[in-house]
Amino acid sequence: MKTSEKIADFLHQDNIAVVGVSGSGKKFGDMVFKELKKSGKRVFPVNPKLNIYNGLKCFNSLDEIPQEIKTLMICTKCSKIQNFTEIMNSGRFSNIWFQQGTISSPEYASLSNPGVSYIMGECVFMYLEPVESIHKFHRAVRRFFRKMPA
Repeated sequence: MKTSEKIADFLHQDNIAVVGVSGSGKKFGDMVFKELKKSGKRVFPVNPKLNIYNGLKCFNSLDEIPQEIKTLMICTKCSKIQNFTEIMNSGRFSNIWFQQGTISSPEYASLSNPGVSYIMGECVFMYLEPVESIHKFHRAVRRFFRKMPA
């Protein structure tokens, strides 16, 4: 599947767990959570140090996420995720988006489940409609130079 198709499929999902929300509400994962929720998604926060996030139950690990949620947005370093390789390759999640800077090349090389759609190296704000602010400009520049994923 092409990256553009993976992105479209990911954004078509209604239930998305966001790994890497923070207690401060000021981290990148918090912005992603807010924008996904604003776009009408059911969003599930994940942080091992929080029990409640924005009035919602916060899951402390990927194992706690309800089985019907198959889509993950990773907004924290993968090295911080317990049992990372096993969980990412288990097939438990079918769509996994690694925000820029969250996954190393060796970690990405460890992903091996052909039934899982992995997205890496793309910023969700470039695709989550309506694209706003600097992301709108950045997307236009990438389109002009034909740097958007095929």
